[in-house]
Amino acid sequence: LIKMKSNFIDFIRKISDEENVEAKRELMAMELSRIRNRLKMKEKKRTLRIVAKLVYLNFSGYDVSFSYIELVNLMASTSFAVKLTGYMAAGILFDSRNDIFLLANQTILKDLASD
Repeated sequence: LIKMKSNFIDFIRKISDEENVEAKRELMAMELSRIRNRLKMKEKKRTLRIVAKLVYLNFSGYDVSFSYIELVNLMASTSFAVKLTGYMAAGILFDSRNDIFLLANQTILKDLASD
């Protein structure tokens, strides 16, 4: 089983090494569940790893829209590193047809207007 403690490379390796397609789907579904729980807990120290996993899962065809509001929260952070992570993830994951795009746009405008 994939544990959230594993780093991103271990996560990718476990998925890649699994030959059974159904087992691969199960591993990814379990990781999505863990990510949902971590996002609810608001643990910022694992943010980069979680965002990297979200991008990978999205590229693998999984729906990660549950994370969009958290990514907007990252974009609004006062920490530059966290803000940058949120912006980069939003640029990759957001779709302009989604309602969250309007909220992200407002966050961008607020950042541009700030000192």
